[in-house]
Amino acid sequence: MKKNMDSLYFGSLIPVTELNEIVKTYSYDLAATVYKVRRDEISPSEAAFKIEHL
Repeated sequence: MKKNMDSLYFGSLIPVTELNEIVKTYSYDLAATVYKVRRDEISPSEAAFKIEHL
């Protein structure tokens, strides 16, 4: 039972390095893209393309 619990708990964790990359992508790149669309610096279609390829 302990072995099954360990695999369930530890198998679903994301390494800290991956979490950092996720946070960086969504906190900077996504926010910057939305900001540029709101200020008409890029088109909505360009923003959609950037968001899809983050």
